[in-house]
Amino acid sequence: MNRTRAFHSILLLFGAFTIAFNLAVAFHELGHATAVLIDGGQIQEFVLNPFSWSWNLGRGVRDILFTAWGGVTIGLGYTLIPLFFISLVKNNGIKLVLKLLAGLGFLINGIYLIFGVLYNVGDGAELTSLGVSPILLSAMGSVYVLFALIIWSEAQRNLGIDPQQSFSRRLLVMIAGVAPYMAMIVLYNYLYNSEQLLLWGGFAATGLAVTGLFALCGHLWAKRVYSGAHHAEVSGLNGFIMLLMGSLVILAEFLIFGIPKHPF
Repeated sequence: MNRTRAFHSILLLFGAFTIAFNLAVAFHELGHATAVLIDGGQIQEFVLNPFSWSWNLGRGVRDILFTAWGGVTIGLGYTLIPLFFISLVKNNGIKLVLKLLAGLGFLINGIYLIFGVLYNVGDGAELTSLGVSPILLSAMGSVYVLFALIIWSEAQRNLGIDPQQSFSRRLLVMIAGVAPYMAMIVLYNYLYNSEQLLLWGGFAATGLAVTGLFALCGHLWAKRVYSGAHHAEVSGLNGFIMLLMGSLVILAEFLIFGIPKHPF
Protein backbone atom coordinates (compact mmCIF):
# COMPACT_ATOMS: atom_id res chain seq x y z
CA MET A 1 0.00 0.00 0.00
CA ASN A 2 1.64 3.23 -1.18
CA ARG A 3 1.24 6.57 0.59
CA THR A 4 -1.48 7.81 -1.75
CA ARG A 5 -3.62 4.74 -1.25
CA ALA A 6 -3.03 4.86 2.50
CA PHE A 7 -4.17 8.51 2.55
CA HIS A 8 -7.30 7.61 0.60
CA SER A 9 -8.05 4.80 3.07
CA ILE A 10 -7.54 7.14 6.05
CA LEU A 11 -9.80 9.73 4.47
CA LEU A 12 -12.49 7.14 3.79
CA LEU A 13 -12.33 5.78 7.32
CA PHE A 14 -12.46 9.25 8.87
CA GLY A 15 -15.55 10.18 6.86
CA ALA A 16 -17.31 6.84 7.30
CA PHE A 17 -16.52 6.77 11.02
CA THR A 18 -17.92 10.29 11.47
CA ILE A 19 -21.19 9.35 9.77
CA ALA A 20 -21.54 5.97 11.51
CA PHE A 21 -20.63 7.30 14.97
CA ASN A 22 -23.26 10.02 14.88
CA LEU A 23 -25.90 7.69 13.48
CA ALA A 24 -25.15 5.10 16.16
CA VAL A 25 -25.55 7.72 18.90
CA ALA A 26 -28.74 9.04 17.30
CA PHE A 27 -30.18 5.52 17.09
CA HIS A 28 -29.30 4.93 20.75
CA GLU A 29 -31.32 7.97 21.78
CA LEU A 30 -34.07 7.02 19.34
CA GLY A 31 -34.19 3.66 21.13
CA HIS A 32 -34.89 5.47 24.40
CA ALA A 33 -37.53 7.63 22.69
CA THR A 34 -39.19 4.56 21.19
CA ALA A 35 -39.33 2.90 24.61
CA VAL A 36 -40.88 6.05 26.11
CA LEU A 37 -43.60 6.11 23.44
CA ILE A 38 -44.28 2.37 23.76
CA ASP A 39 -44.65 2.88 27.50
CA GLY A 40 -47.25 5.56 26.91
CA GLY A 41 -45.05 8.52 27.78
CA GLN A 42 -44.15 11.71 25.92
CA ILE A 43 -40.83 12.99 24.61
CA GLN A 44 -39.86 16.00 26.71
CA GLU A 45 -36.38 16.58 25.27
CA PHE A 46 -34.32 14.99 22.50
CA VAL A 47 -30.78 16.33 22.03
CA LEU A 48 -27.86 15.17 19.87
CA ASN A 49 -24.28 16.35 20.23
CA PRO A 50 -21.53 14.97 17.96
CA PHE A 51 -18.75 15.34 20.55
CA SER A 52 -20.33 15.05 24.00
CA TRP A 53 -23.54 13.99 25.72
CA SER A 54 -26.66 13.25 23.72
CA TRP A 55 -29.86 12.48 25.60
CA ASN A 56 -33.57 11.84 25.54
CA LEU A 57 -35.89 12.82 28.38
CA GLY A 58 -39.40 11.43 28.63
CA ARG A 59 -42.30 12.13 30.93
CA GLY A 60 -45.40 10.23 31.90
CA VAL A 61 -43.67 6.84 31.68
CA ARG A 62 -44.92 3.96 33.75
CA ASP A 63 -41.90 1.67 33.63
CA ILE A 64 -38.63 3.57 34.04
CA LEU A 65 -36.61 0.34 33.84
CA PHE A 66 -38.06 -0.44 30.41
CA THR A 67 -37.25 3.01 29.03
CA ALA A 68 -33.75 2.88 30.55
CA TRP A 69 -33.07 -0.34 28.63
CA GLY A 70 -34.30 1.23 25.39
CA GLY A 71 -30.99 2.73 24.27
CA VAL A 72 -28.80 -0.37 24.60
CA THR A 73 -31.45 -2.73 23.21
CA ILE A 74 -33.92 -1.06 20.84
CA GLY A 75 -31.36 1.56 19.81
CA LEU A 76 -28.78 -1.12 19.10
CA GLY A 77 -31.35 -2.95 16.99
CA TYR A 78 -31.80 0.15 14.84
CA THR A 79 -28.07 0.20 14.02
CA LEU A 80 -28.21 -3.40 12.81
CA ILE A 81 -31.20 -3.08 10.47
CA PRO A 82 -29.30 -1.40 7.56
CA LEU A 83 -26.72 -4.20 7.62
CA PHE A 84 -29.34 -6.65 6.32
CA PHE A 85 -29.58 -4.62 3.09
CA ILE A 86 -25.85 -4.33 2.45
CA SER A 87 -25.99 -6.81 -0.44
CA LEU A 88 -28.08 -4.25 -2.36
CA VAL A 89 -25.38 -1.57 -1.97
CA LYS A 90 -22.75 -1.19 -4.67
CA ASN A 91 -20.76 1.78 -3.37
CA ASN A 92 -17.79 0.68 -1.27
CA GLY A 93 -17.93 3.76 0.96
CA ILE A 94 -21.58 3.21 1.85
CA LYS A 95 -20.88 -0.45 2.55
CA LEU A 96 -18.18 0.63 4.96
CA VAL A 97 -20.59 3.04 6.68
CA LEU A 98 -23.19 0.30 7.16
CA LYS A 99 -20.62 -2.09 8.65
CA LEU A 100 -19.16 0.58 10.91
CA LEU A 101 -22.67 1.59 11.99
CA ALA A 102 -23.39 -1.94 13.19
CA GLY A 103 -19.93 -2.23 14.74
CA LEU A 104 -20.21 1.14 16.47
CA GLY A 105 -23.69 0.27 17.67
CA PHE A 106 -22.20 -2.64 19.58
CA LEU A 107 -19.06 -0.74 20.59
CA ILE A 108 -20.69 2.47 21.84
CA ASN A 109 -23.40 0.67 23.76
CA GLY A 110 -20.87 -1.80 25.15
CA ILE A 111 -18.41 0.85 26.32
CA TYR A 112 -21.31 2.98 27.57
CA LEU A 113 -22.50 0.16 29.81
CA ILE A 114 -19.01 -0.62 31.10
CA PHE A 115 -18.12 3.05 31.67
CA GLY A 116 -21.54 3.63 33.26
CA VAL A 117 -20.86 0.96 35.85
CA LEU A 118 -17.27 2.08 36.49
CA TYR A 119 -17.90 5.84 36.64
CA ASN A 120 -21.56 5.85 37.79
CA VAL A 121 -22.79 7.82 34.74
CA GLY A 122 -25.37 7.40 31.97
CA ASP A 123 -27.49 4.33 31.35
CA GLY A 124 -25.20 2.00 33.29
CA ALA A 125 -25.62 4.09 36.43
CA GLU A 126 -29.39 4.43 35.94
CA LEU A 127 -29.88 0.72 35.34
CA THR A 128 -27.77 -0.10 38.39
CA SER A 129 -29.83 2.30 40.52
CA LEU A 130 -32.95 0.52 39.31
CA GLY A 131 -31.65 -2.80 40.60
CA VAL A 132 -29.89 -4.30 37.59
CA SER A 133 -26.73 -6.18 38.51
CA PRO A 134 -23.55 -4.27 37.58
CA ILE A 135 -21.93 -7.63 36.85
CA LEU A 136 -24.68 -8.35 34.29
CA LEU A 137 -24.25 -4.91 32.71
CA SER A 138 -20.46 -5.29 32.52
CA ALA A 139 -20.78 -8.75 30.99
CA MET A 140 -23.35 -7.50 28.50
CA GLY A 141 -21.08 -4.59 27.59
CA SER A 142 -18.14 -6.95 27.10
CA VAL A 143 -20.16 -9.18 24.76
CA TYR A 144 -21.17 -6.11 22.77
CA VAL A 145 -17.50 -5.11 22.43
CA LEU A 146 -16.67 -8.64 21.24
CA PHE A 147 -19.32 -8.43 18.49
CA ALA A 148 -17.96 -5.00 17.56
CA LEU A 149 -14.50 -6.51 17.21
CA ILE A 150 -15.76 -9.13 14.76
CA ILE A 151 -17.68 -6.62 12.64
CA TRP A 152 -14.80 -4.13 12.57
CA SER A 153 -12.39 -6.88 11.52
CA GLU A 154 -14.63 -7.65 8.57
CA ALA A 155 -15.21 -3.96 7.76
CA GLN A 156 -11.50 -3.42 7.16
CA ARG A 157 -11.92 -5.25 3.87
CA ASN A 158 -13.61 -2.10 2.58
CA LEU A 159 -10.64 0.13 3.43
CA GLY A 160 -8.56 -1.10 0.51
CA ILE A 161 -5.93 -2.68 2.76
CA ASP A 162 -4.27 -5.62 1.06
CA PRO A 163 -4.60 -8.80 3.18
CA GLN A 164 -0.83 -9.24 2.90
CA GLN A 165 -0.13 -5.70 4.09
CA SER A 166 2.00 -5.31 7.23
CA PHE A 167 0.31 -4.82 10.57
CA SER A 168 2.09 -1.49 11.09
CA ARG A 169 0.54 -0.03 7.92
CA ARG A 170 -2.91 -1.33 8.86
CA LEU A 171 -2.51 0.14 12.35
CA LEU A 172 -1.46 3.48 10.86
CA VAL A 173 -4.57 3.63 8.66
CA MET A 174 -6.90 2.67 11.50
CA ILE A 175 -5.48 5.03 14.10
CA ALA A 176 -5.12 7.94 11.66
CA GLY A 177 -8.71 7.44 10.50
CA VAL A 178 -10.21 7.52 14.01
CA ALA A 179 -7.82 9.78 15.96
CA PRO A 180 -9.04 13.10 14.46
CA TYR A 181 -12.55 12.47 15.72
CA MET A 182 -11.28 11.45 19.16
CA ALA A 183 -9.21 14.65 19.24
CA MET A 184 -12.31 16.71 18.45
CA ILE A 185 -14.16 15.04 21.32
CA VAL A 186 -11.38 16.03 23.72
CA LEU A 187 -11.18 19.58 22.33
CA TYR A 188 -14.95 20.13 22.49
CA ASN A 189 -15.19 18.95 26.08
CA TYR A 190 -12.15 21.02 27.03
CA LEU A 191 -13.94 24.11 25.71
CA TYR A 192 -17.56 23.43 26.73
CA ASN A 193 -17.57 20.64 29.33
CA SER A 194 -14.28 21.01 31.19
CA GLU A 195 -15.65 19.53 34.42
CA GLN A 196 -15.96 16.18 32.64
CA LEU A 197 -12.79 16.42 30.56
CA LEU A 198 -11.25 13.45 32.36
CA LEU A 199 -14.29 11.32 31.57
CA TRP A 200 -14.35 12.22 27.90
CA GLY A 201 -10.58 12.10 27.61
CA GLY A 202 -10.79 8.58 28.98
CA PHE A 203 -13.49 7.79 26.43
CA ALA A 204 -11.27 9.06 23.60
CA ALA A 205 -8.21 7.19 24.86
CA THR A 206 -10.27 4.02 25.19
CA GLY A 207 -11.54 4.54 21.65
CA LEU A 208 -7.99 4.71 20.30
CA ALA A 209 -6.90 1.69 22.32
CA VAL A 210 -9.85 -0.32 21.03
CA THR A 211 -9.08 0.86 17.49
CA GLY A 212 -5.58 -0.55 17.87
CA LEU A 213 -7.07 -3.84 19.05
CA PHE A 214 -9.42 -3.82 16.06
CA ALA A 215 -6.45 -3.27 13.74
CA LEU A 216 -4.67 -6.30 15.23
CA CYS A 217 -7.78 -8.47 14.96
CA GLY A 218 -8.40 -7.20 11.42
CA HIS A 219 -4.84 -8.14 10.50
CA LEU A 220 -5.29 -11.68 11.84
CA TRP A 221 -8.74 -11.89 10.27
CA ALA A 222 -7.31 -10.91 6.87
CA LYS A 223 -4.55 -13.53 7.09
CA ARG A 224 -6.88 -16.35 8.07
CA VAL A 225 -10.27 -15.59 6.52
CA TYR A 226 -9.71 -13.76 3.23
CA SER A 227 -5.97 -13.93 2.58
CA GLY A 228 -6.56 -14.72 -1.09
CA ALA A 229 -9.39 -12.23 -1.63
CA HIS A 230 -9.01 -9.09 -3.69
CA HIS A 231 -9.08 -5.97 -1.55
CA ALA A 232 -11.58 -3.21 -2.28
CA GLU A 233 -10.54 -0.31 -4.46
CA VAL A 234 -10.55 2.98 -2.57
CA SER A 235 -10.60 6.30 -4.37
CA GLY A 236 -9.77 9.73 -3.03
CA LEU A 237 -13.08 11.04 -4.40
CA ASN A 238 -15.07 8.51 -2.39
CA GLY A 239 -13.11 9.45 0.71
CA PHE A 240 -13.74 13.18 0.21
CA ILE A 241 -17.45 12.53 -0.36
CA MET A 242 -17.69 10.50 2.86
CA LEU A 243 -15.82 13.21 4.77
CA LEU A 244 -18.10 15.90 3.34
CA MET A 245 -21.18 13.93 4.33
CA GLY A 246 -19.80 13.42 7.83
CA SER A 247 -19.08 17.15 8.14
CA LEU A 248 -22.64 17.93 7.08
CA VAL A 249 -23.99 15.56 9.74
CA ILE A 250 -21.98 17.39 12.43
CA LEU A 251 -23.02 20.78 11.09
CA ALA A 252 -26.68 19.75 11.02
CA GLU A 253 -26.56 18.63 14.66
CA PHE A 254 -25.06 21.94 15.80
CA LEU A 255 -27.54 23.94 13.71
CA ILE A 256 -30.50 22.02 15.14
CA PHE A 257 -29.40 21.54 18.75
CA GLY A 258 -26.73 24.21 19.24
CA ILE A 259 -24.31 23.73 22.13
CA PRO A 260 -26.65 22.52 24.85
CA LYS A 261 -25.91 22.27 28.54
CA HIS A 262 -26.10 18.60 29.44
CA PRO A 263 -28.17 17.42 32.44
CA PHE A 264 -25.65 14.85 33.71
